[in-house]
Amino acid sequence: MMLQLITRRLSIRRLYRETLLAKPIYLIMHGERADWYKEQWERFSLQEGRVSEDEIDAVVAYISERVEALSAYLIGIAPLKREMKKVSFYAEYAELLKRFTIDDFNNENIMLYMFLFNELLLGSTRYINIVKELEKLESRHGL
Repeated sequence: MMLQLITRRLSIRRLYRETLLAKPIYLIMHGERADWYKEQWERFSLQEGRVSEDEIDAVVAYISERVEALSAYLIGIAPLKREMKKVSFYAEYAELLKRFTIDDFNNENIMLYMFLFNELLLGSTRYINIVKELEKLESRHGL
């Protein structure tokens, strides 16, 4: 019984430490103009094929800015190989998004690019939700 409690406590603390790495990612991804981006996503979804080049360029610029900020953070923790493994999901997605160039976008494939970016947003939100749940568990069970 005591061994199970210790094992559970260590598992919860390990997960908590891992999610601390993700908090800056969450702040980067949900940074400035996040509400503007959400509005664009909804508008683009409804206006299939009727989005102007200027609107596409604005969204691409925003996503590129966020991905560059994420890459800079990941480069900062890259020397810590153990830590980098924990956030490799973000590194892989950032590299995928950086492969696109402005010439790649039109009304058809901008939604794919936005979808991939939304996956990053969801991933960072999930990590923050995990932290909150872990804190609830710790307080409930005195861990």
